[in-house]
Amino acid sequence: MLKICLQDFDGSCKGSAASGEWGRPIDTTAKGRPMLEKKARITVDAEIVDDAIMSRRSVRAFLPDMIDDETIRDILTVAARAPSGTNMQPWRVY
Repeated sequence: MLKICLQDFDGSCKGSAASGEWGRPIDTTAKGRPMLEKKARITVDAEIVDDAIMSRRSVRAFLPDMIDDETIRDILTVAARAPSGTNMQPWRVY
């Protein structure tokens, strides 16, 4: 029987041990890294978020200047790591 404590976000159960098959403790880490505790969450200053939103723009007109291959490669490398909504990955590269 598997018992899991859902009381604490850090995976610790006070008063009872969370154990899996063969009585071993359940791994509460993500690939060996401890999970964040409730108190360790990152907070962001509202002004920083406002600045990021206000500095966003949509570009619809471009200069005719050529861009070197290395710059394009660098941009695509970074873009490949960008998240997509619900991991839909809607882009196509031709």
